[in-house]
Amino acid sequence: MADIDLAYDREREKLSESMKDPNLRTRALEKLKQHHHERREPYLQQLAMLQDRIQRGWH
Repeated sequence: MADIDLAYDREREKLSESMKDPNLRTRALEKLKQHHHERREPYLQQLAMLQDRIQRGWH
């Protein structure tokens, strides 16, 4: 997930610096943010499942 977050941060910086139109920049950043969440979601679900397994194993 660190790679996904790093790529997101870099792309966000590039968009923020390169897009002069504030409306276009806002829309592009929102789209990028949505894509970032979609990429992270499967990993977050796997982590939640692992945490659940660990907690159940300890009780």
